[in-house]
Amino acid sequence: MIRIRRLGQMKIEVRDLARSLAWYRDRLGFELQFEVRNGAVIGGAAASLWLVKAEADAPVSRRLFSFEVSPGEWERIPEVFAGDGRMVSLDHPQSASRIVEDPDGHAVEFYMLKPAVSPVPKGEERIVALVDVVGFVGLVRGRSDEQMFQMLDGFYRVVEALVERVGGRSLKYMGDGMLLVFPTDRACAVVECLEELPEGLRAVWDDFGTTCRVRLRADVLYLAWGCMGRAEAFDGIGHGLNRLFLEGAGGHSISPALWELAERQAKA
Repeated sequence: MIRIRRLGQMKIEVRDLARSLAWYRDRLGFELQFEVRNGAVIGGAAASLWLVKAEADAPVSRRLFSFEVSPGEWERIPEVFAGDGRMVSLDHPQSASRIVEDPDGHAVEFYMLKPAVSPVPKGEERIVALVDVVGFVGLVRGRSDEQMFQMLDGFYRVVEALVERVGGRSLKYMGDGMLLVFPTDRACAVVECLEELPEGLRAVWDDFGTTCRVRLRADVLYLAWGCMGRAEAFDGIGHGLNRLFLEGAGGHSISPALWELAERQAKA
């Protein structure tokens, strides 16, 4: 299974490139990102469209694509698209949507999620690790906010690159710390990765003239896992995680339970 980070450009055919550029700019704030042969890529931080000029005698292949919007933006849709003809409104079990057509007849859907009943979480064991920087407040004393941002961004990216090799992922950022989660069926590889992680991070801030030292705590925890809040952010909740956070300020700590799991898998 491949975990997708985000949808990139979606290709649509248009008759008049300049007309479409203006339509998406004025209504969605999509700016020209770069030009390509026979078209252009437009968009912003949330989405991108690849506009391709249709062949003169060929029909335009019409598409439908959807954008999630906030309740505030939802209320503004009738005003923004007042001059664009008929608008279709639909009601779904988990969302409400409004659909308009762009100049080439592509259906542009905007949807707003409805307040949902909290889903039932799934309880299961996973390997969980907490990694944070030792003495970060002292390391950034006298540095600008922009430098602090760059240091943490570099730290997050290197940690994620290392743990993704063994099936891990970052569950959340917490200032100068990260909560990591791994599948339990790869305990040997996870332990090896965690053992090498401190050394792999030491040079991450060489460009800032300082050394990155981290402390790490890892355990096999039974937690309730699920998507929380309107943002549907995946998270894990439970008493075991609370204990992991409250453990002492020691250095590198891999629990006996995780060592035992790794040893059992190595012998299997």
